[in-house]
Parts: sequence; structure tokens; C-alpha cells
Amino acid sequence: MTRIRAFFHSIRFRIASILFLVIFVFLFTLMVLIRTIVTNNIKTNTIRHINEQQMHMDEGIALILDGISIIYNPLVENPQTLALLDEAVTKEARKTGFENLIQNMGINETIFSDIILYYDGNYYSGMTNETIFFDNEFGKTVQSSSALIVEGPIVSKTNGEKMLLLGKPFRSYPLQGYPGALLFGINVESFKDSLDAIDPAMGYTLLVSDLGLILSHPETKLVGSILLNYDALSRNSSSLSSLSQEKVLLVEQQSVKLKTQYNLDWTIISVLSEDYLFSGIRLLSINNTILALAMGIMALLLSLLVSSGLIRPINNLKERIKTSDIESEIKETEPVFADEIQELEISFNEMMKRIQELMELNAEESESKRKLELYALQVQINPHFLYNTLDAIAWLAKLKQQPEIERLALALARFFRISLHKGDKFITVEEEFQIIKNFIEIELIRFPDKFDIEYVIDPEIKNEQIMKLILQPIVENAIKHGISGMEEKGHISVKARCEGEFIYFEVIDDGLGFEVEKGYTPKYSMSSSGYGIKNVDERIKLEYGEDCGVTVESKPNNGTKVTLKIRKKKMS
Repeated sequence: MTRIRAFFHSIRFRIASILFLVIFVFLFTLMVLIRTIVTNNIKTNTIRHINEQQMHMDEGIALILDGISIIYNPLVENPQTLALLDEAVTKEARKTGFENLIQNMGINETIFSDIILYYDGNYYSGMTNETIFFDNEFGKTVQSSSALIVEGPIVSKTNGEKMLLLGKPFRSYPLQGYPGALLFGINVESFKDSLDAIDPAMGYTLLVSDLGLILSHPETKLVGSILLNYDALSRNSSSLSSLSQEKVLLVEQQSVKLKTQYNLDWTIISVLSEDYLFSGIRLLSINNTILALAMGIMALLLSLLVSSGLIRPINNLKERIKTSDIESEIKETEPVFADEIQELEISFNEMMKRIQELMELNAEESESKRKLELYALQVQINPHFLYNTLDAIAWLAKLKQQPEIERLALALARFFRISLHKGDKFITVEEEFQIIKNFIEIELIRFPDKFDIEYVIDPEIKNEQIMKLILQPIVENAIKHGISGMEEKGHISVKARCEGEFIYFEVIDDGLGFEVEKGYTPKYSMSSSGYGIKNVDERIKLEYGEDCGVTVESKPNNGTKVTLKIRKKKMS
């Protein structure tokens, strides 16, 4: 029992299971794909064939309705019809005269069950006496309509025969203007001959009006009823639905000729049995299932065989790993076969070597880390020692009444406090200007009355975070290389403004200047402190992007303007 449990938890079983599942899924997907393609092809070809048949059905139905015009025109143009509409003619004489007129025309009774004259609110049948079945309102509707043909109800005769009433008002000379209409009772059975173009074993076809009224159906009892789920069908499209107990395919097509000639929105719907259409596919599915089961068994045996060959060298490698010791010497073996497992074994040997190297390196790095921690502690102490020393010098200068030395010491202390700032990378714009002011105070003590300086800063950006020590090196360059060589007193202007998402700093001096076009930047590339224009430009581009940086405008004996462009820091 333990061995069986171990087998089901082994890699061999997992590999065999995966291979079997892959093959099984592939076969199952292939079966489904073949079935789907064949089903779609059958459905597409069937719909195309039925649509062609429905076009012929449409023409047949249009020919039946063409018979209305063939009867209507001779009737309205016949003087006898006009005579029947005379007010002096009695109802009985009008009825008898209209019957004789229709009988003399030789009407096809297989198509027309009745032809009715509606005049002055009364119905006069030309072929039967069943006017009691007629709706009085329909005659009025036809009389007042401007349509070519008015669709009416389906009525039943006493013999069970059903007819569809269609009406045409008096719109042609000489009856134009008379209050009446001609009604035509179409035998619904006549539609079946035009719609009976499909093999009965495959299905049947019905004719439906735009209101869902069934105009023709193989089962006469359903003619005249409403197709309740007709609204769920999309016109001019094919869809799956069910009008009966079995699953069917519905193919529908709007009657183009009837819409064009008579403005009738009738739809021809063919109801096809899916059992009949796809019976061959079901037999194919059974055969494919049997074949898939046989191939599945073969795939299972093949998976076990392949997994056994894969696991054997893995087990050998596992034994080597169990007996390996990182600190002992690694024994390398020559691969017999250059397969993936042997490559894994070679990689294992290399990994062991690498682990030994990393362990040695880790020991060295631990010692270096200990030394760096001691150095970091010392560096952390040094700035405080420097501040305290400068404060002590300032205090002694004050005691000795040396104001310039006191100012120098205090300015230098403030300069270092802000610039070092506990190692922070960013400070505010206001703090950067404070660094400049402390630096200028030191320079003015060294070179009194050598220059004057003004500061212009946009109040909105005083608290914006920027990289520290990007302005002081520029101001230092302006003093050393622009102002110091002048005999007269110089002037320096330091400005800061905001434009959109960018902050602009300008350092302008009226010093010696230089020729920028020739690339000549005497002593401008780097100051003695190590922070020159090039250094500041590279720092800005690394932090804010290539679209930011430093630009220089200068001309000999005409001063220098250095502009710094940085992007506002997004607040987290």
C-alpha cells in the first residue's frame, strides 16, 4: 500500500499524467473542432440552399397576389360595375348583379375563395353568401386607405375553408371617388403549393405577417393564430429557436417582392429538424469517441514508458545530491550521453562550485561591511564635530572682539549645516538660496566691496524640493571666473521662477564673459570645489531627464547668463 501511495506521489506519475492529459486534451479538442467545422458547414450550406428556395417561394406568392390586380383592373373599368353602384339599384339587385359579373370572369376558385364588393357600408359576395363572417370595420379601413393592398383578417367559411382577406380601395377611373372597395378572399391552401419546396423529412415552411399572424402552415388549424415567440427572431437572419418539442433550425427571409410591389412585410420561415440535418455528425461523434478511447489507452502506456526513461537519470542525480557535501571536494563525472539530464548534472557541479565561491565571498564581504559600518559611524560624527568647532571659533572671536572672524565662522557653519543636511539629497528652494547667501557672506568678507548681489525668488516655489548644491557652484564660478578679474565693482543676480511643470534658475553676472560659440569656457568647466557647470548639468539630467539641464549664454566683456531648468518634484 505504501509503494502504491509513493507511486502516485512520484514525479514519474506526474509526468505520465501530464503527457496523458496533453494527448487527451489534444484529441478531444481535435474532435470538437472537426465537429464544429462540419456542423457550421452543414448549417451554412443548408441556410444558403433554403434561402434560394425561399426566393422561389417569394415569387410564387407574388404571382398569387398578382392575380388580384388581374381581377381588380377589369372590374373597376367594367361599365357594369359602375352601374351597380347607382343609388337607384337595390341591395338585392346589386348582390345578384355582382355575382353574375364575377361568375362571367371565370375566377380561379383554387386561389380565390371569394371576391366581395364593399359599398355604402354593405358587403356583397360574388362567390358565396357568407358575408356574415366579414368584419364591417375592415371594409371601412380599406375604403379610407391609400395603400396598394390592405391586409385583413383570416376568416373561416362554413365548410372549414380559411381565406385571407386583402382589400383594394376604389382609386382608379371610373370608380375613383366612390365610397367603396373590392375585397379578395385568398384561399390559404393556395400558399402551400408555393411553400411546399422542402423535403417533408427535413421540415416545413410557414408564412407569417409582420404582426406574427400565421398566414400559411402545413397544419391548417394553426393558420390565423399568432406566433407568440416571433418577436425573438431577427429579421433577415438565421437563428436557433424552437417552435415545437424538438430542436430545430429556423431559416427566415423577408418577402422582397411583396415588400417592393405591395408594401407587405411578410416573412417566409423554414423550420428544419436538426436531428435530420446532423444525424450523420452524431454517428461520426460516436466513432470518434471510440477511437479517442483507444488512443487514450495507448497514450497512457506511452506516457508511462517515456516517464520511466526520464526518471531513471533523475533518480541517479538525486542520489548524488544526497551524498554531496558543500565543503568536500566535488567529484566530476564525464557524461555518457549529452542529454538534458547530464547537462543538469554538469550544472549541479557548477552550482556547487559557485556556492563555495559565494561562501568565501560572503565571508570577505562581512568583514568589509564591518569596516564600512565603523567608517559610517565616524563620518556621522565628523559633521557634528565640525559644527561644534566652528561655533567655538565664533564664540572665541566674539570674546576677542573680532566681528569679521565671528561672521566668517558663523556663515561657514550655516553653509555646512544646510549643504550636508544629514546626507539628504533634496532640500527646498529657500534652503538652496540660504546656502548661496552664506557662501556670499564668506566671499564678501574675503573680497569686500568687490561685487553686490540681488536675489529674486517666486514665493510659490520657496518650498519646492530640489537637488541641493546646484546653484552654489554656478554662483562660485560667476565670482571666480567672471567678477574676480574685473577692476571695477561687479554685480550678480540670482533668480528663480516657475513655468508650468518646470522651475528655472538664472545666475547673471556682468563680468568678463567668454565666447560660447567657439566652445571656449576658461576655467568654467570645473570649480575648485569639484562642482562645476558640467557636473551640475550631468546631475540634473540624471535626476530630471534629458530635457532638463544647464544652458550658458555669454560674450567677451559682456557678462554671462547661466540658466538651470529642472522639473517640479511630484509629491508622493
